[in-house]
Amino acid sequence: MNDFKSIEPTIHPKLSHLSKDELQNLLHDFKANELKIKELIAKYQLIGVATSQLRRYLPHFDYKNNICPLCEVVSCQNFESRESLSLPYCPVCLEKMFVHFSPEDRIRQLSWQMSNARYRKEPFEKWCELSDINVVPISIDQFDSISYEAKIYLGTIVSLVISPDLIVVDTMLLSEYKIFPGKIRFINLMEELEIEPQDMKWDVYKLEPLLSNLLLFPDNALCGSVTEKLQLWKKIAVEEAKEYLIYR
Repeated sequence: MNDFKSIEPTIHPKLSHLSKDELQNLLHDFKANELKIKELIAKYQLIGVATSQLRRYLPHFDYKNNICPLCEVVSCQNFESRESLSLPYCPVCLEKMFVHFSPEDRIRQLSWQMSNARYRKEPFEKWCELSDINVVPISIDQFDSISYEAKIYLGTIVSLVISPDLIVVDTMLLSEYKIFPGKIRFINLMEELEIEPQDMKWDVYKLEPLLSNLLLFPDNALCGSVTEKLQLWKKIAVEEAKEYLIYR
């Protein structure tokens, strides 16, 4: 980590009268949770700082176990509350690094993204020639055989990232969206389709044109039984409740 620099945080004007040591002491006292917020405000003479707003004014601090290989800087964290911290993120590009982040995986992801961007303009046949792409054809018959939850998931990703020709779904683009609350995957579509996953490859779904049309204009195609709908909404509600309790 010594080869990577740390980015000095921007100090909010309401904290600008504090020295560097005093800022570190403030962060320590905030985390220790021994003094009430109003006592911290009085101790450090934080004029005009409401008790509910102090956390927002605190500077970020280094998380030296992770680095951003793109910006070559140490990641940082903020307080979400007195008991929890944000995920590590790059202070330059703001990319989340995650607690168990692997620099090698991040570098590999960046190279995939560059390759993906380069070939996205090529005809689909060109994609099929790439060794790091796993082309997954999906027919209407396959769609009919999968569960209600998988149909909803497939319909969701098609609506988000279907290509202009309405044939290709590039799953790499799904990293830009949050489809389901919490940290678990919404559904393992590959298992539903009984397709063996390919290590170190990203999946590109090739849909039959009729299936694309069906999912973009579903009408009753995504209707399930009352029980199926209830189970799906229960799952979503539980994950949203968990997420609320973690980040409140």
